Amino acid sequence: MPINDVLTKIISKEGHNKELTPYLIFKYAIKTDISRKYYERRLKKFFDFIDFEIAGKDIEFRCNEFVFIVRKKSCISSHNQYLFLLLESFVRRYMFVL
Repeated sequence: MPINDVLTKIISKEGHNKELTPYLIFKYAIKTDISRKYYERRLKKFFDFIDFEIAGKDIEFRCNEFVFIVRKKSCISSHNQYLFLLLESFVRRYMFVL
């Protein structure tokens, strides 16, 4: 069964009547609450690192908006390279701290 079908069933079982957004895919792809909270903190830290701040908006809105912007600009290779450099810089700074 495709992952979108599985996630749609999980979301509807939990009483959410939402479309399948990038944030919900992220959220429900992680099984445990502890891991989900950990990765949500990492995602927030990444958005803070790249100064992707939207005043008064929560992590769900920021995540969906980020994906929307990246998809809109992904046809331009320089944007893909820039996104890769941002991710690489973030990983080097925060993920490999000894």
